[in-house]
Amino acid sequence: MKKLTGFALIPLVVCVTSAYAEEDFSMNAEFSLSQDDNLNRTILSSNEVKDTFATANLGIHTAIRISDIDFIRYSAYFKYEHFNNISGLDNAEAGAGLKYNIKPVPGFTKPVYIISADVAWIDSATDIRDSTVFTLGLTSSAWMTSTISARGGVAYRIKDSDSRVFDNKDLRFFINSDLLLTEQLTSYVTLNYIRGDTVSTANLSSSSPEILAVINLADQIEFDPAFGANQLAYRLDSRTRALTVGLNYAIAQKHSLDLSLRNVHSEAGGNTDYAVTQLSLGYLLSF
Repeated sequence: MKKLTGFALIPLVVCVTSAYAEEDFSMNAEFSLSQDDNLNRTILSSNEVKDTFATANLGIHTAIRISDIDFIRYSAYFKYEHFNNISGLDNAEAGAGLKYNIKPVPGFTKPVYIISADVAWIDSATDIRDSTVFTLGLTSSAWMTSTISARGGVAYRIKDSDSRVFDNKDLRFFINSDLLLTEQLTSYVTLNYIRGDTVSTANLSSSSPEILAVINLADQIEFDPAFGANQLAYRLDSRTRALTVGLNYAIAQKHSLDLSLRNVHSEAGGNTDYAVTQLSLGYLLSF
């Protein structure tokens, strides 16, 4: 995991750049612990790999106003994930993004439209998972009332990896709503629908007929050392639904705790369904 050492300098470059311009500038950090009950995305409950992992994320954002109705926001981030048992999934990620925001009609409840372009570089402890990810998106966001906000959008993602099985493309749709319960407590719900490639890993030593049948449907396969010996990663064209519900509690003006539960269900036709439940607790800081 040496490839991203240079990318750790991205936030520093943005800091230096913004210091010499009249721009809105902000930084945020997030630290979280998560539990995932099906890391290998297998179809058989007997083969599911469970683990906990920690995530640290530092982000830097700068906004440049163009006119009274639009502005450009660019950002950079660096993220690291460490898994308790499956060290082959440890990874570092660096990314940068550009967002064009426009609010053509003034008013508190009038929508903001956002066009975004992002790139990310992922350096994994397992070389075949090293990737470059490109994403283009279109989002609309608005306050519905003084306590309810909503967002919706679509994104197209291309992932170019060191292994063909992890070369993925997908189209993503999402809707999200936040509800201010009190001055400190916010609840939120997000629904995602993803059409495109998904990757699962199967334990071949089980010789399960269900696993072998699904692998025969795959358009790419390769041994996956991240989960140990006799583990085969396979790629399928799938339909995936993900529902996230959560609570965010503001400890202070720039500090908050976030608790979320995410359920994922993916299917590619036939007996290819898998389900994932992920529970996360995070601490968020802006400065």
